[in-house]
Order: sequence, then structure tokens, then C-alpha cells
Amino acid sequence: LSVIIATRDRPEALKELLAQLATQETHGEFTYEVVVADNAPTTEQTREAVQGLQPTFPVSLRYVREPRLGKPWALNTGIEHARGAMLAFTDDDVVPTSTWLWGLWRCFTEERSDAVTGRVLPRWLGERPAWLTDEAFWAIGGMGCIDWGPRRLSTREGHDCRWVGGNASIRREVIDRLGGFDI
Repeated sequence: LSVIIATRDRPEALKELLAQLATQETHGEFTYEVVVADNAPTTEQTREAVQGLQPTFPVSLRYVREPRLGKPWALNTGIEHARGAMLAFTDDDVVPTSTWLWGLWRCFTEERSDAVTGRVLPRWLGERPAWLTDEAFWAIGGMGCIDWGPRRLSTREGHDCRWVGGNASIRREVIDRLGGFDI
């Protein structure tokens, strides 16, 4: 499994994400790697952050630079450098649980899915504004978050499963057939 992160000039957030990715539980059933696709960087801080972590990172951690600005460019460059049969995408401001990859893996293998997505919940860095109720938050689109609840849903059962970039995964053979992300 390959984790692909498209990032741009946010090394501190990236380091927090990488700390979480370093603790992923695999239960010995799969291996994973992490590919950081630096999207049109204006500094070398992201490269330096990744290179600083590489010697002690528990799995393969690679840095690739994509000079063209735009997330699809970065994702496609990450895909080109990824080695996994399953590709998991997340954002540099996400803090996954230690079982994130395990959950994706289980869905891929148990459901024989071509693609899997899941919850992305808000992480409030300060006090949540009183006026921003759950109803209001989700009514305005969740600002990159999604929550369909704790049970598995399937498009085969007619569910409309919306995707967000912070928690999306797809089999490599499918993304190759589709030609990657639209530019």
C-alpha cells in the first residue's frame, strides 16, 4: 500500500502527519510506504523535513518534487513514484488514527473494493465557534470533512458515497486505467 501526500510549503503540518503515519498498525498483513509529493514549493523546508525523518522512519519514506502548481499534478507525480498495488491519499493537515491504513486494507480485501473512502472529521485548533453547530457545519459542506457514520456503505447497495482528499484510496490498476487525476 502506498500513502501519497500532496503538500505545499507546510512542513510543520506534514511532520505531524508523518508522525502518525509512522505508527500505523498493519497486523503483519500488509506493508506500506509513504510518498510526499511537494507541489511547486517556494522553499526547501518540505524536502529538508522529509530527508530529516528518512533515516529513522519505520517504512520507506520518499520525497518527490512536482514543479507544476496544482494538486492533481502532485498526486499524479506521487502515483508515478508509488510502488503499492493500493494507493491511499491524504492531506498534510490530516491526523489519521493508528488504524487508518488497517481499516482501508480490510475494506479492500473483505469487500473486494476498487476504491475505499472514510470519515474525515474536523479537528478544532481553537475553541469551536458557538454559532457553528453540527447542523450548520455539515450544511455548508463540512469544509473538507465527511462523516457517513461508523458502518460500511457500498455504492453497490445504492449509497451515494462522496469523496474527500483527506481519506481516499483506490487500486493502482483502476487509477492506471482511468489515467490518473484530471489536470
